[in-house]
Amino acid sequence: MGVPLPEVIYSAVKPIIRMYLIILTGFVMTKLGFVSVSTTRAISDLVLLLFMPSLIFDKIVSYISISDIKTIGVICLSAFMMYCCNAGVTAAIVTLTPVPKKKNESWIGGAMLAGIMQNVSDLPISYLQAMTTFSDDEINKGTAYVIIWLTMYIVVQFNCGMFQLVELDFRRKRDAEEKSQSRELPTIREDKAPERDTDVDHDRLSPKSSLSGSSLSSIDSAPASENLNPHALLSTTNSHNSHSTRYPVSRIPSARPHHDYALSQCNSHASSTRSAASSHRSSVLTQPHVQELIREYSRHEPYNRDIPTNMKIITETNLSSKDIENSAKAPWVRRYKLHYLIFFVKNLKKPNSIVLIFSLIIALIPWLKALFVQTTVYMPNAPDHQPPLSFILQYAQYCAMPCVPLGIFLIGSLLGRLQINDIPKGFWKCVVCHTVYRLCILPIIGILWVDRMKKANWLTDPMAMFVTCLEFSLPSATIQVYLTASNMDPEDENPLQINCLSLYLIVQYTSLVVTMPIVVCYTLKNVVHI
Repeated sequence: MGVPLPEVIYSAVKPIIRMYLIILTGFVMTKLGFVSVSTTRAISDLVLLLFMPSLIFDKIVSYISISDIKTIGVICLSAFMMYCCNAGVTAAIVTLTPVPKKKNESWIGGAMLAGIMQNVSDLPISYLQAMTTFSDDEINKGTAYVIIWLTMYIVVQFNCGMFQLVELDFRRKRDAEEKSQSRELPTIREDKAPERDTDVDHDRLSPKSSLSGSSLSSIDSAPASENLNPHALLSTTNSHNSHSTRYPVSRIPSARPHHDYALSQCNSHASSTRSAASSHRSSVLTQPHVQELIREYSRHEPYNRDIPTNMKIITETNLSSKDIENSAKAPWVRRYKLHYLIFFVKNLKKPNSIVLIFSLIIALIPWLKALFVQTTVYMPNAPDHQPPLSFILQYAQYCAMPCVPLGIFLIGSLLGRLQINDIPKGFWKCVVCHTVYRLCILPIIGILWVDRMKKANWLTDPMAMFVTCLEFSLPSATIQVYLTASNMDPEDENPLQINCLSLYLIVQYTSLVVTMPIVVCYTLKNVVHI
């Protein structure tokens, strides 16, 4: 006898409540100013460097075995099919709906990436861990399958260079600006030749991402102990950088006189300046703004320009097409255009990728697996009657505990930082079409696909069926916000790309509360047959 329908409905609704309570916690704490952008960035890096690799090692070694090879292959095939389907439908939506397509105001590449990639790990793992219709072993096995989906996501998004779609819009904008400047250049040379040298010197003093005059004055207004600390200097500059949008150096005849004037003003009004700086800091903390996010991740900022390539690959948020071009400088690589292959291999340096490779090797070789968990293979136990290397697995289990809650919390923090200032006319049609496809139509495609794999006897594990249906019903990936911010100019007062992406994410994550429980209920009753 199957599980009664009311119990199935409750089992489908309960996990979404817990998940959104964590998201709401991150949202509220960010709105109240308790979570800064630098804090979320540090937490995100820690998740990628420690917590997620620990989760991968724990679940893969403990719950994947040589008998799951066929299931892993079907999951990889399912992910490839889903990404191809997403690409085709998203291309049609972008073509037929009023997505911004002007060269100087474009969001074609961003819309394509948002339509293709989905949030593959935190949401489904959080959902699984709160379900009461499955046993603990089944939930852990499902988590291991989710990690295989995460692997396919990383391969497509980063190893294969799909992140470059975000750059497409900004590259078109730069090309349009360069063409307009080249057309105006002869007129400038003919009519304003005497002033050209002054303008050039002026521009050298005021690059878009450099420190503004007001931020220089804020450095001088800081206490002497802060000026001696480079980290304090950097944070002070960053916190006052919002003044640069109102008083950029390019509007001041000379940055040095302004700096001297600010210094004299600081000496005469030290206390008032410090109080003003303090009030500005508090206003920034209490009113989170998407501009803070852009300043933290933008490659235009001085402290984001020289990030080592290895660190870019690990954190994943500052990658660009230049990293692919510079992945190898050997003549034979350039001759045969093997940059993508070298970049693909270098991306395997990610902690997640390294741990996954070693975990699969251990899990698929019974004698190695027996060193960590009890198997049918004979292996002498340690004095505590546990496998000899079980303490390593216990370490991974302990370190993996914060991974999913922190991931969900960061989603709420990110949503709390997003703001929609200006939306292009008619863009809502694109958002509605894409939301309906991703959260309503794509789950139906996924259920039909799983049913076909089940009838062909390719998918036999109920947890693999459930996880596959779940993966087809997820919203767009939030990491695209960081990829977009890294390409943006902090002084842009109307960030079109962030505005469009913010509306995409807000609508999808709001609608998910309704769509996911429905998909789960149908999957449990008609696909898994519990």
